[in-house]
Amino acid sequence: MTQTLLLSAIYVGIATVIHAGIVVLSGSLQSIIATPARRRTVRRGLALVLLGIAIWFALTSGRSH
Repeated sequence: MTQTLLLSAIYVGIATVIHAGIVVLSGSLQSIIATPARRRTVRRGLALVLLGIAIWFALTSGRSH
């Protein structure tokens, strides 16, 4: 039980740091990516990332270990 709580706390801590970094980075890059041409490029890039994640989930779900 103690190990589970410790690993959960570590997981939440790492996830919080990563998400905070994303927020800070996006805030600092906001003036750069706010132009219409760059906004379209960013949207397409993020769409490709989501597509990659969806493909990854599709390929890895349903596998029995």
